[in-house]
Amino acid sequence: MESSTKKMAAAVVVAVVVIAAVAVAISQNGSDDSGGKGVTFTWSEDSTLFYIDVDADYNFDKYLETGVSDINDFYAYLEENVTNGTKITGVSGNTGCSTFSATTTDGDEIMARNFDFRVCEAGVVYTDPDDGYASLSIIDMTMFSYTEGDTPETLTGNDAYLAAAYIPMDGVNEKGVSVSINSVNNGHTISMDNGKTKLFITSALRLILDYAATTEEALDLLDDYDYWGGHYHILISDATGNSVDVEFDGNTMYTTTTDLMTNHYLATELQNLSDVTVTESSKNRYNTIQTTLTETSGVMTVDEALGLLETVKQDDGPSHQTKWSVVYNKTDLTMTVCILMDYDTRYTISLGSSEIIQEVVNSDTTTTTTSLLAACAA
Repeated sequence: MESSTKKMAAAVVVAVVVIAAVAVAISQNGSDDSGGKGVTFTWSEDSTLFYIDVDADYNFDKYLETGVSDINDFYAYLEENVTNGTKITGVSGNTGCSTFSATTTDGDEIMARNFDFRVCEAGVVYTDPDDGYASLSIIDMTMFSYTEGDTPETLTGNDAYLAAAYIPMDGVNEKGVSVSINSVNNGHTISMDNGKTKLFITSALRLILDYAATTEEALDLLDDYDYWGGHYHILISDATGNSVDVEFDGNTMYTTTTDLMTNHYLATELQNLSDVTVTESSKNRYNTIQTTLTETSGVMTVDEALGLLETVKQDDGPSHQTKWSVVYNKTDLTMTVCILMDYDTRYTISLGSSEIIQEVVNSDTTTTTTSLLAACAA
């Protein structure tokens, strides 16, 4: 797949520029009868943000053919076909997140999201399948046996991360299609049974990232399968700004044209369910973002998008707070990430680049540090 040209907006005042060509990259290679598999771990200069290159055939085409009917089948499929027998820690949900799409003052299309959750560790995942589109996404590394203190060195040889492609929380592909999955608080558990191949709900994001070039293509792909697992909805937005919310109830998939979702149903058919209540947190965050999008006509810079994410962040202590904030530029195919509500420290990665650009921004200075990635060279 072709790489894009990286574009970076100038920060407030550039006073110090530090270029440090320092990378910590550890390659791990497993093997099976079909050939080599590998994942490379790298992290940012300040050892805060992990970067994971899944240079492997993660057998997603087989997964789409066979499907999985429940969480035990899902784990078994990963262990037998992806992770060389290594178990992943477990998938848990109930995330309280905020996601919106907008247009920058330069005319670029962006998607912004907060990932609000329990204790977790963000990892940026790069994939470039032979039969699909290259993408960047973010995972919660604690689902893959990450423990506090792990480094690229300690993670080497951990085959669990070969399954990272299956559990993205958000991402963008080379065609400019972005996705985000948020929980629906008090929503119905997804459990479709239309006689189609069944997929775990997070792998619906991988389906879109690997194979969809537009929002309409994403919806067509989603319609080919049944889904199960948790109570979630998905925002899909493409490079033209076409954005929809996808929700599930019973055997039906509902779509709503919208640039915004938090943690309650948006489909008209689901808003008045007697057994589903909307939390004040979800309502307040939704209204705050909606008001801003209306006042700005949906036009804002990446800095302003991060500022809006900061406004609606959640901080109820380590058990539930904003773990990462990310703005995906669907036009120039970059992602800008802030970790643990540190909105002065920003990490920018371009799809197909070989660098993590780390910026520390305050009212007086901007310090820029470049860390080389071991993979994904332009």
